Amino acid sequence: MTETLIDRIVEEVLVRIDQKDVSEKEALLLYTGGTMGRAAGIRAAENLKRGGWKTEIVVTEAARQIGTLDLLPDGAESMDNNFKSVKPFAMEHNRILVPVMTVTTASKIAKMIWDTPASYLIGSALSQGKEVWVARDACDFSLREKAPAAMKEMSRRVFNTLESFGVRWCKSDELYRDLIFAKSANPKQAYVTAQPDHVEALPELCRIARIDKRVISRGDVIPYLSGTEQIQIPKGSILTALAEEEIKKHQIPWIWVDGGMK
Repeated sequence: MTETLIDRIVEEVLVRIDQKDVSEKEALLLYTGGTMGRAAGIRAAENLKRGGWKTEIVVTEAARQIGTLDLLPDGAESMDNNFKSVKPFAMEHNRILVPVMTVTTASKIAKMIWDTPASYLIGSALSQGKEVWVARDACDFSLREKAPAAMKEMSRRVFNTLESFGVRWCKSDELYRDLIFAKSANPKQAYVTAQPDHVEALPELCRIARIDKRVISRGDVIPYLSGTEQIQIPKGSILTALAEEEIKKHQIPWIWVDGGMK
């Protein structure tokens, strides 16, 4: 059985689980002008729709010019290249998903230069403590083998800055899965960038939590900081500095385990 087929089977299982969740599920999906991870990012939109989510899908002008709008489900629309068209999106949604983010947009937000519709929308959402998920495929040069070391280091700095702002990072082909898992871990509490006053304790069987992701950010560990006795991290995964700091702050032991994601 090929890895692609396995991934599709997993996606189908997740959609069926999601369909049984009758709680309110809504999100704004924003696609910028990148192409890396775009196909998987479009599947995420399709899966959310099948899973019963109320979604609004918008693309930047750059994304429209490279054909992203034509590949998305019906109802997707292009943002005008002005801030007036963006403000309603920033006000109406509490969860922003960015399946494709460009290097330019990521850098602008990190430097707090919100002079484009996309950077303003995401930066504004973060400044209000809203839930923001970003796929890193198109904007993280540390994932590109042939990129110069200096460029990778600069990319890591941007990555860490945005994570400190509250961005929840993922890979584009893991966005839907990570979103469902996070929602299941804390069904009664939306993610916020500030420290929550209360994180619901996990069931007794989840005292040992395994976070099976390639890149584990601060946002990924937050749901497991109450009622967890140990956090297991697969060998080969990357635990960001902020995530490790958060675990240590709560004095929860964590260990490397075999069987990491391929």
